[in-house]
Amino acid sequence: MTWAFHPTIQMPRATLADDLMALTIDVQQLWKSYEGKPALQGLFLDVRAGEIVGLIGPNGAGKTTTLKILVGLLRPDYGVVRVKDHDVLVDPVSYKADIGYMP
Repeated sequence: MTWAFHPTIQMPRATLADDLMALTIDVQQLWKSYEGKPALQGLFLDVRAGEIVGLIGPNGAGKTTTLKILVGLLRPDYGVVRVKDHDVLVDPVSYKADIGYMP
């Protein structure tokens, strides 16, 4: 482990690099439809710590549906959703202290 030098503070550099490589949001094969109309069709999304991501698309593209599934307000028809190593579909409460969502 290497140490960064500062006159009063020493911090391990490896910790920061490891944290930035951590997968924060992991979405695999996400499907959701409303009354037979598909909103999401097999969405894959990987976001790592420190990344900034924007969901851009026309009306009806599934942006709001994706966010609602990520924060646990909506259940997908099929797929895997993990936020900070918590399976959103299995345990929708455990990770909510770490996120914020305002529609």
